[in-house]
Amino acid sequence: MFKNHLFNTHRYDLFDQCVVNLDVTGFDLTDFLDSCWRYKLYDSMFYLSVYGREDCITPIKILLNELEHQNLSNIQLGNAILKNICSLLVDRNIKHFKQVMNFLINKYDSDDQRAAWRYLKIIIHFDFKDFLNVLTLVFERINDIRDPIEKEAIISRRDKLLYILLQIIFSEKKLFDSDSAAFFVFLAHQMTLKQPSGILMNKIMLDQTIEILTANENSFALEKQQALLGLLESKILGDDTIDKILDLSEKLNLYT
Repeated sequence: MFKNHLFNTHRYDLFDQCVVNLDVTGFDLTDFLDSCWRYKLYDSMFYLSVYGREDCITPIKILLNELEHQNLSNIQLGNAILKNICSLLVDRNIKHFKQVMNFLINKYDSDDQRAAWRYLKIIIHFDFKDFLNVLTLVFERINDIRDPIEKEAIISRRDKLLYILLQIIFSEKKLFDSDSAAFFVFLAHQMTLKQPSGILMNKIMLDQTIEILTANENSFALEKQQALLGLLESKILGDDTIDKILDLSEKLNLYT
């Protein structure tokens, strides 16, 4: 058999390359998936689950549980998860986007009703900055979508995810200051997007964002100044908020 021959000759990469070009609809995939797990063929595992079983979530949950079990130390596994989550979120099939986003924003998973946003937190603690890069790529597609229903589906889920991330940022004590800074730089960029694509912030959240961006610490200093400049140029701020930014920037010698 094709699969057994490749595995017996340790040609795992070739199997990976072949699988993603197969039409696996209707296949009995149990043996294939078991082999992918055994030989750490994470991309094939995603492909077989998504396109053979129309199931985006099971491989994400299995691999995130394994990543957590390994104390977030398996870089290869974590990167594979992020890469495939990104691929599913930018897929032209809006159904994949909805499945993954709903999974991320659901407060409690059916497997664990005690830990809020458990799987999302595993991703954040593994590599928050890379996850933000994934989200940046995903949300950049909003302006290119012409179908108003699809656009609204993406915007509503994006806004909910960002509000959840805000809650996690202010409640999680294990996050580094650089992670918080990276998030607020990302958030400021989302605010400056042309409406209706940009996120709308209430005054409390906007003030918190500005305070983080003007904080007197060095992490992401250039990026924070660029984010502040973007906010000032976006014309979305009131005069009182602009005055606050300019006052804080002057005190910290930030010349935006």
